[in-house]
Amino acid sequence: MNLPQYRRSASINIGRRGGNAKILTGLRIVFNVDKTEGKDPNTARIEIYNLSEATRNLIDKNDQFIILNAGYLDGDGEELVFIGNIKSITHTIKKPEVITVITASDGDNALFNSKISISHDRGVSGDTILEQVLKAIPLSSNLSTISYTSKSYANGFAFAGLAKDALTKITKFLELEWSIQNNEIRLIPFDGDDKTIAVRLTPETGLIGSPERLTGSTRKAKGLSKKDKSGWKFRSLLQPKINPSNKVVVQSREIPNESTFTVYTVTHIGDTHGPEWETVTEVRE
Repeated sequence: MNLPQYRRSASINIGRRGGNAKILTGLRIVFNVDKTEGKDPNTARIEIYNLSEATRNLIDKNDQFIILNAGYLDGDGEELVFIGNIKSITHTIKKPEVITVITASDGDNALFNSKISISHDRGVSGDTILEQVLKAIPLSSNLSTISYTSKSYANGFAFAGLAKDALTKITKFLELEWSIQNNEIRLIPFDGDDKTIAVRLTPETGLIGSPERLTGSTRKAKGLSKKDKSGWKFRSLLQPKINPSNKVVVQSREIPNESTFTVYTVTHIGDTHGPEWETVTEVRE
């Protein structure tokens, strides 16, 4: 999306699986969404200003999901920023305003409530195990879009416990990695990317300030030693399309030649009635 990126907009859908969703628009919405390529669920903190009492009474955390969309009405319109299940809700009165604060987590209900018990004789293929494990977790996946080399278990495979732990075990065997992104299990080859279309970041498309260099030791200090590569940290106007394991193409004064990087963390920050409306992206080379 090229500049101008004007007329910021955000909306929220709240509802139960299989039921009707409550759509909230035209309100002040403040959000902070943290996404990583790791196995811990992505999180969001969302503030909604001045909901009616009737609407506040309709919102609870029992089996409810929340969808945050945001973007530019003069660009690509509102796009998906976050989807997850509600973890907590508080209502604070700061006259003349009532602020509803919602915290949410992407996919953790499915991850921490799905169990599996499987046993296979020697020679079972990793494909078979992976497909069985994915079926045990009530989330979609991108399995059909990725390429990898399958292997077989010479001595068979047996597992009983949380399906997410079985997923970690089988993906490690197949040299894959997984994370949850927008309620989907995203599988990628080890140290690879998800093959989505790269987002281009330049001063003309919303890049803000100077990119910050991240050394391998910086990444290691963040617990990312398994991918101990140098990288960069970028600030830009809000870019909802950027997710962990995506590619970004960057050009700036510090990076004069267009260069492609893989995203490992993203933070989307916004306030429909304030100055914040940006994406902070950390990438590896």
